Amino acid sequence: VAVDLRFTQVADGVAAIRIIDHSTNNFEEQYSQRLGSTVNCYLVKGEQTALIDLPSEAVADAFVKSLSVATWTEGLQHIVLNDFGPKQAATLAAVLDAQPVTNPPVEIWCTNPTLQAITKLLKQEGSPLQKAWK
Repeated sequence: VAVDLRFTQVADGVAAIRIIDHSTNNFEEQYSQRLGSTVNCYLVKGEQTALIDLPSEAVADAFVKSLSVATWTEGLQHIVLNDFGPKQAATLAAVLDAQPVTNPPVEIWCTNPTLQAITKLLKQEGSPLQKAWK
């Protein structure tokens, strides 16, 4: 997969993580993207730390590594999911697995459809979320 992952501090306590997939020429199967498509995720760190949105499973390992290199996962309290589907399940599982065992559980903030998708994935045998969900 031809992917470029960029971790950029955009303001005090705010980092943007841009994942550029050069092999994807269509965004949401309807918009032609000559140079590939991007997924933007954000880390916001203040009194608490929140991760906003997740990329697909194709870049899960690189994504989690970028978070851990930046030491932003220490003390991660919230994950905000504006858009979620089965393709993000492995990434969510990897982020949850990367949390130190001494951290309190991460709170997930999401829409009702996302909650339904997560609940369905938790019931599926062999789902990557089953093992990571604590």
